[in-house]
Amino acid sequence: MIITGANGFIGIYLADYFSSLGYVVTAFVYSQPAHKRPDIFYHPYDLDQPVDQSELAGCDTVIHCAYIKSGDNARADEINFKGTRNLYDSAKKAGVKKFIFFSSLSAHEQALSHYGQMKFKIESMLDPATDLILKPGLVIGYGGLFQDIAGYLQRSALIPLVDRGRNLVQCIALNDLAKCIDAAIHKNIAGNFALAAKDPVTMREMYQFISEKMNRKIILLPVPFWWVNLGFIVLGALHIKTPVTRENLLGLKQNLIWDVSEAIRVFGIEFKSCQQAIKELDLEHLSW
Repeated sequence: MIITGANGFIGIYLADYFSSLGYVVTAFVYSQPAHKRPDIFYHPYDLDQPVDQSELAGCDTVIHCAYIKSGDNARADEINFKGTRNLYDSAKKAGVKKFIFFSSLSAHEQALSHYGQMKFKIESMLDPATDLILKPGLVIGYGGLFQDIAGYLQRSALIPLVDRGRNLVQCIALNDLAKCIDAAIHKNIAGNFALAAKDPVTMREMYQFISEKMNRKIILLPVPFWWVNLGFIVLGALHIKTPVTRENLLGLKQNLIWDVSEAIRVFGIEFKSCQQAIKELDLEHLSW
């Protein structure tokens, strides 16, 4: 098994998870991690560089998590698309049986966010008859966007709430996501699946779940969408980074809710609720 982007939030977890299950894991990483597991082989990987099929020889499964954010590189779109194309073609030539691509719930034809548009464009190069496209909701775990949100709630008492927090969010626990991939490998599942808990929650509810787990009191301040959007535009022009980005805001505004019943049936996993996934984390004692 090869996992690209294996020094990122999801990639690190998947490498540890599958190695613990006895899989032979090769972690394709841009930079070598400070702490390496002795049972994982770490291989240098750059999306912007060609991948020879010999590097994939003997591999049954490729899990492609690597992705460059548009704000991190002026050529991010080109690198993400061509890099995935090169990896995919090399995998097919090397006889890789299962190619798994991490997309997003924001990826669809009418996507407002640039991130969603790019993920959807990359999806188009894959074959859902043989490949597996996973569109996870907000991943609940120690990292990614969830960590950014939790860290902000930990540091701030006054929390802006866009459109009174009525927008719905679909979430998935990180360990449920890993279980889906394990099931996909054993059952040889292919297709395009949205992965999330059966019942979405409002942003207000999610903030409350997190603050309760942290044992913190917060004040939610309703603000209109246009005001927050303008703020992100100004902050972006000043190159000031925020825990939640305008891309996240646009995805929230679209508020497209996916039907996950088919994924639950096919993968055979009953996903934890957002509240349960947050309850299982140790947020009260973390400093983010």
